[in-house]
Amino acid sequence: MAPLYKRGRQYWISCYVSGDLVQRSLRTTNERIARAKKRQLAYDLALGDLHVASKTPLPSILEAFCQDEVLPVVKTRFLAWVSATPKRMGSQFSLSD
Repeated sequence: MAPLYKRGRQYWISCYVSGDLVQRSLRTTNERIARAKKRQLAYDLALGDLHVASKTPLPSILEAFCQDEVLPVVKTRFLAWVSATPKRMGSQFSLSD
């Protein structure tokens, strides 16, 4: 599997997951605990439970989320609010798309 090494006082592990280099701190200064965590990571990797962070840029993720999730809800609630209070708002807002 992957080598176990120290950075300062903490133990770290580095391995390749789906072709990407993953370096993780095991967040321990005890070598026995680090070896146990290394075995657990090897087990998770064998099961496919070890996930790597997405390399998709954050603005792309946020834009897609807003378009697919937020905008339809806001539009529906806004139109419901406008149709419930037409006299108070006057003809300031249009109900057409």
